[in-house]
Order: sequence, then structure tokens, then C-alpha cells
Amino acid sequence: MLKRAHILLLFIFFISLNSSVYSQEYWQKINFNSTLNLNKVTYSDSLNFYIAADSGKIFRSSDAGFNWHVQQTGILNTIVDVDFVNANTGFALAWEYGGINPNFFGSIILKTTNAGINWNTFQIDSNTFYSKIEFIDEQHGFIVGHPTGILRTSTGGNTWTNDNLDTNLVYGLPIKNIKTIGTEFGIACGGAMDLTGVIWRTTNGGVSWSSQGISPEPLYALYFYSNTHFIAVGGDYEYGASLCESTDAGATWTYTPFEEFGIGYGIAFRTPAEGWIACNIGQRFIYTQDAGKRWDVWMTPNGETISDLKFSNKRNGIAIGTSGAILKYNTTLVSITNNSSSLPSSIELKQNYPNPFNPETIISFSLDKPEYVSLKIYDMLGKEIRTLTDGVQKPGDYKIRFDAKGIPAGVYYYTLKSGNNFSQTKKMILVK
Repeated sequence: MLKRAHILLLFIFFISLNSSVYSQEYWQKINFNSTLNLNKVTYSDSLNFYIAADSGKIFRSSDAGFNWHVQQTGILNTIVDVDFVNANTGFALAWEYGGINPNFFGSIILKTTNAGINWNTFQIDSNTFYSKIEFIDEQHGFIVGHPTGILRTSTGGNTWTNDNLDTNLVYGLPIKNIKTIGTEFGIACGGAMDLTGVIWRTTNGGVSWSSQGISPEPLYALYFYSNTHFIAVGGDYEYGASLCESTDAGATWTYTPFEEFGIGYGIAFRTPAEGWIACNIGQRFIYTQDAGKRWDVWMTPNGETISDLKFSNKRNGIAIGTSGAILKYNTTLVSITNNSSSLPSSIELKQNYPNPFNPETIISFSLDKPEYVSLKIYDMLGKEIRTLTDGVQKPGDYKIRFDAKGIPAGVYYYTLKSGNNFSQTKKMILVK
């Protein structure tokens, strides 16, 4: 009994000393030996990711983003976008300002058929700077850019056709992004700051595009919930990030400002319900856990300026930005859900289930009001093993998955603390 009391006192002492604040581990910084600006990220399968970067660099990871190596493109220009249609075939876009070739100002297309080991380059459209390349399959693709332009190919990029855009009041505004359904239907977005955000729409494979101004700020990224339900995100420096939504295949749109500093440059969904918007200069994400019914803010872990992100599946996600910033979405440690339809009446920490467990268990707690809470795991000696959450949470019922892979079997304790001096500890047993 004396030994057990000793351990308990030591455990309490360690908890009382621990006043460090840790950010929620949704996103973790990846060590990356480069300070280049990273412009776009894509993937060819669940493990292989590619990053378009400055100075003619394309980086590849074959282990879902833990390690990266550079691919030689043969050029020194900024790579502004990269897109893969399968494990071997990929395309990229670069810009030339006459510094390397004094006789050419415009866009360069790069193509690989061996997973980026070798890249072939093609100069196209002098004086037009395309910003997005999107291939449907190995043969059919689009590029969009500034000044207003949409080119399409049905020959794998060997030849390109200039699409016909209507000449209404939004003519001449730059196009930032494009997304397609099959070979006939497509939505493009863009616009200009202090003017308008624009949507372009085709239903005939790009032969013609209609356009409409739908927001006060330009739009930079698109996501399709379904074949008829779309969202576009953007913003500007003065009014912050914003979102436009269509539920009739892009015929009409509603505009919603987030009233959060930043510009929505990239959007991706990890699951049908959980989506993330990269807000660039805002050094934050705007995220949803209920398919866009509600959006909340999550700051980048170290103040990174994030401009794009992609999920290859629900476990593997990469976000990239300026000064060599790479973040990897972390699903091996923790996931949080809040599915309550009514508010709890008090704050409460519940017993984990299953218990004993191997290797995963669910820890649940309830909040009756917005609260700063931390949930941490300790071993028998009071040493902190892991922080599962540390920050302000909304009222509701929460379930957190704790994955104990790599942790020895034994008795562990988990403690929930709140800003109003609430503290509760429960015991759990890990068996191997």
C-alpha cells in the first residue's frame, strides 16, 4: 500500500509541474532541408506525393511525405503546378521571363512518363502565364492562366486548342484553377482583387465557356462534393477568406465570407465530412468536420504560410507553403469527432473503451460550454507520454482515438484538465 501511495503522489506531482502548452497534433512539421517556396502538391497514389517548387525543382516522396528527394527537370524556372494521372504519367507547368531564353516569355509544359525520373519540356503560348494544369486521363487535359486563357488537349499535351470564352463583363480576368467531371463538364475559377471573383463553366468539353461574377474577391481553389454540389474558396488581403457554394452544378452560387484573415488558396477533404482550407498569409487553416455546415479555424503549428494541400486517402495528407514548409496530417495518434445533437450538462471524462486494449482505444469526454481543455497520457511514474488535445473546444461530446503502437504494455493514466480548474484522471491498461 505504501508503494502504491508513493507512486500516486509522484504521479500527481508530475502532473502539477507540467504546465507546457502543446498544439493539437492534426498537422506535424516534416523536416525538409530546403527554404525554397513550395507552390503546389499532388499525388499519384496513396504513398507517392509530388511538390512543384521554385528554381526548377520537383520534389517526390514515396513514403506518404516522411522523406523527400529532388527530381531534376532540366530547367531553372519556377514550377508553378504539377499533376499526375497515374503512377507514371505526370505534367507540370513552369514560367519563363526571358532570363534563360531571352526570346521567350510565357509558359513551359513538362511531361514525364516514368514517375518523374525524366521530364520533357515544351514551350507554349508566349506572353501567357498559365497557373494550373489538370489532366483527366493521359490524353485529355486543360491549362488555365493569365491573361484569360483556357487551353485543352486530347493528344496527351502534344497539341493544344484555345477554348472560346464568352466576352461579357468579366472578360480579361485571370483564371486560377479548373476542375472537371469526365471529358465534357468543367468548372474554372479566378478573378481579380478589388474587382470580382469569377466562375467559368463548360458542358461541351471546353468548346465554349460561360462566365459569371459571383463574389467580391477572387477564387483560387475548387472542391466537388458531388456531380452537382461544388464549393470555391478565395479571398483578399482586406476582407479575408471566403467561400462560394453551388448545389445546381454551377448554374448559381451563394457567397459566404469567413471573416478570417487570409486567402483560401487550397482546399482538400480528408473524408466526405472533414475538409481543410489553406489560408496562406493567414497562417491558419479553416476546417469543417460536418461537410461544410460549420467551419472553424486551426492555426498552423509553427506559423507556417500554407498555400496548398492534398489527401491521397484518409490517412495521408500533405500541406505545403513558403520557405520549405511541409506539414503532414497526423492520423496515427489522434482523431477528434463531435457528434452531439444536444449539449451536455457538465464537463466529464469517461472511461476509455475498450479497456484493456491493444493497440487502440477510444477516450471520450463532454463539455457543457466552450472550454480550454487538455487531455494527456501519463505512465505509472507520471511521465507524459502523449498530448491528445490542448486548446479551446466547443461544447459537445468528444471521442479521441489513442493509438498506442510503439508504447510498452502496462498501466497508464489519462487526465482531462480545463481552464476552470477541472481535473479528472482515469486508468487504462495496455496489453500486448
